[in-house]
Amino acid sequence: MATATVLITASGTWSKPSDYDPRVPITIECIGGGGGGGRGPGGGSNASGRGGGGGAYAITNALALGNDTLTITVGQGGATTVNGGVTWASLTGSNPSSTSEGCRAAGGQGGGAVSSGGAGGAAGSSIGDTTRSGGTGGSGEPDDLGGKGGGGGGGAAGPIGIGRNGGAQTDGDAGGGGGGGANGGGTGSSTSTGTGGAGGDGPGGSGGGSAGGGNGSNGGGGGGASATGGNTNGGNGGAGGSTNLAGGGGGGGADNDNRTGGPGGLYGGGGGGGATNGGDRFNGGAGADGCVRITYTIFEGAGWARAYILE
Repeated sequence: MATATVLITASGTWSKPSDYDPRVPITIECIGGGGGGGRGPGGGSNASGRGGGGGAYAITNALALGNDTLTITVGQGGATTVNGGVTWASLTGSNPSSTSEGCRAAGGQGGGAVSSGGAGGAAGSSIGDTTRSGGTGGSGEPDDLGGKGGGGGGGAAGPIGIGRNGGAQTDGDAGGGGGGGANGGGTGSSTSTGTGGAGGDGPGGSGGGSAGGGNGSNGGGGGGASATGGNTNGGNGGAGGSTNLAGGGGGGGADNDNRTGGPGGLYGGGGGGGATNGGDRFNGGAGADGCVRITYTIFEGAGWARAYILE
């Protein structure tokens, strides 16, 4: 039987299309919003920002839609230090409580100026036949090390794997940690040197951003910014694309011209933590918005398959 796929990136409702076969249950996938990267606490502290957590993933395999309409909330990515939003799709018009009602994926926590990065969206707080946790953001430097570079953001979980953790920043005056890869990819590299850490690879075994602020691709994490040269912020997390969906975490900022953390990649990547420089502190990267993907069976006789995006 032919199927069609709909990728939804904005909150609203979804009503059955004209070619939908109501006799066959639909499949719904959700990814939560990524947490924003942290910013140093200030007030005399020189601790740097921690990475934000990646969004969780959930899938409900056989929801009996019938002739009902789905209500959809797409979790927004968090600004600096702000938690990512919960993504859900429901037959009841409100956040579902079981797979008979829909699907839900938790958002990642925002990074702060604490000893560890923001937690990834938790599988246990999500609803689906399969749920996976997003990656945790990497820690930045504590105050006693003179705090400079930020931690990398966590990658989002996806259809084939969990989100990976962002890399930590472990020594004074060093670069930023690498962002975590998405969807079962690689962990972001921690760093104790000025060049920053490389981003973790995406699910295909490549796509991690290079150390020194390289951008990720295909769900790879962004590279941590360099404290020894160049003129970059933390690298952007790589977008997951229409198949793998989940985005990589942003790279951490570094103390080179006072740089910010990189943004998480679509969908659900956590933002990298911001750098500090004496009394100055700089913003973490924004977490990426989540998404919903619906797969349905085309009514017999329609005879084609298609895919489209609703925004």
